[in-house]
Amino acid sequence: MFRWQTLILLIGCCAALAGQRTYYVSYRKDSELTHRIYLQGDTFGLEIKGGGLMPTTVSERKIRRSSDDMFTIVESMEDSSRNIGVWIDNMAKYDFYGKTFRQEDSQLIDITSGRPYVNEDTINNILGDFPLLIIHDGKRISWQTADSIHQKEGKRLNYSTMSGEKAYKAFGPAGIKGAIIMKSKK
Repeated sequence: MFRWQTLILLIGCCAALAGQRTYYVSYRKDSELTHRIYLQGDTFGLEIKGGGLMPTTVSERKIRRSSDDMFTIVESMEDSSRNIGVWIDNMAKYDFYGKTFRQEDSQLIDITSGRPYVNEDTINNILGDFPLLIIHDGKRISWQTADSIHQKEGKRLNYSTMSGEKAYKAFGPAGIKGAIIMKSKK
């Protein structure tokens, strides 16, 4: 087992044992707002990040476990005082009611779409202070190293970006928020 997989497993187990919320993130699709989901006991929550005058909104639903690693979202528990405005407008985009998820290590997989949600703490531990994965000539590097390379090579670099979904498929959980690709010109 790789070191990061061991770390993922430990973080997930510790949070579950403590009964704390475990937050999961996924890549954004075109029309979606930034959101994350969480599990706490038999509760599934959706948190949609606010911005400007829009508040962060939260909606919760009950889950039913069919086994240790599978659960289905079965019942709404919405608290209308925490679901003003943006939740109502975006409910159709984030309708998790009746969906079944499978837990794998640090990930929740939406069985219907195959979309992964990865433990947020795990992603933050992998990426550190910078929110995107940075790849230079095929190797993952820190943003400090990327800055240093940019200062030295500048115009001899080609830059490209990769969306979260494509970056996840190419680089695994570390790419879930997207990637910056730096290639040295020959």
